[in-house]
Amino acid sequence: MVSRFRALALVLILAGAALGTLPGERAAAATPEIALRKIQFALKGDARERFFAAMRAFSTKYEFKIDIKPAAKGKYSIHAAHGDVRIVGSNAPDRSLFTLNFYAANNRPVSQVYLDVLLIDLKKIPKKTPGVTIKPSADGSIN
Repeated sequence: MVSRFRALALVLILAGAALGTLPGERAAAATPEIALRKIQFALKGDARERFFAAMRAFSTKYEFKIDIKPAAKGKYSIHAAHGDVRIVGSNAPDRSLFTLNFYAANNRPVSQVYLDVLLIDLKKIPKKTPGVTIKPSADGSIN
């Protein structure tokens, strides 16, 4: 754990130096990271643990390292990463709705075809998981 902390600290120092700031200096306001893709799952009843199991199976299939943990009372966070892709999700503020956002890891481009493959597979979760459905975005799309 200590070596990860040291590595993270070194990365932050190098990133700050590359941006012209050093530890202790204040950087300019960061641009919010924009999700490359997003998918939402609606959960009914006791489907949460089945959904988590499906997410773990998905992560194993694509060799993602996944961490699912409680964030607050009845709320959970999901973090999965592999290669150039990070998936970050939670069920806040609505406990019955999990939103998963896809981001580029390491500031490297992500293959749109790879993202499509991941989303196609995630869209299969409701077929295999009772109580889970995909919730369309406000514009009616699913991504």
